[in-house]
Amino acid sequence: MFGKIFILLCITKIIFKEVASIIEEYSKYKEYTYIDELTGVYNRRKFDETFKELLNSDTINNFSLVLFDVDSFKQINDKYGHLSGDIVLRDISYLVEKHLRENGENGQLFRFGGDEFFIIFRNRSGNEVKKIMVEIVKKISCTEFQCNSFKIKASISAGIVEATPGVMGKHIISQGDKNLYEAKARGKNQVYLQ
Repeated sequence: MFGKIFILLCITKIIFKEVASIIEEYSKYKEYTYIDELTGVYNRRKFDETFKELLNSDTINNFSLVLFDVDSFKQINDKYGHLSGDIVLRDISYLVEKHLRENGENGQLFRFGGDEFFIIFRNRSGNEVKKIMVEIVKKISCTEFQCNSFKIKASISAGIVEATPGVMGKHIISQGDKNLYEAKARGKNQVYLQ
């Protein structure tokens, strides 16, 4: 009898070890599914899921969305090369995430594609987010990005939209995009909230 119990315990231990291994592999897979390889921030897939959850949420009444991109990014790539452009994107992502984390701003950063990024701020008004983004824009424009032997100056422009209940997701993104282009039309390196 004791021998059977011992064998059963050994088999159970092996099964639990295999299940733990499967769970760990699944977690790694899920991380790779949601993380942008270049910048290490959330990717578009994760943005789409998070955005949809917020639009359908009964507990989060409002949120603000920021759309930003790197000003004249094509010129950076053309002048310094695409690898330097990648370094600028990675370092800007790092600076934005660091600012959000260190200041407890509760914003989630997503790389949407190319040099375009979104930040979602739950339960924050557009005016609150504008103050945060003005600080971030200033910090980035004061930074020199070290890319091989080059020191590159870069800036970002940002459009903010405050999402209110019942507004369609497409309208929110479209308004953020319009606000981004307005920031660029006003001279770049700035934040615009209509």
